[in-house]
Amino acid sequence: RLRPVYYHSFYGHYGHGWGHYGHHHGCYGWGPTVEYVPYRSSSVIFRRGVVDAWERLSPLFY
Repeated sequence: RLRPVYYHSFYGHYGHGWGHYGHHHGCYGWGPTVEYVPYRSSSVIFRRGVVDAWERLSPLFY
């Protein structure tokens, strides 16, 4: 399973020279980013095809 993780990231670029529109300057800013990361919400241990144990993780960890 995947869960979305939201964060803001900084991006920047700087260049110089003359182009079609004149001198090029740098640009920078903050941008929102979303990544989907895998997580587990529970684990099940099978022994000989039968459930031997299971654990469910706290919502704080998934």
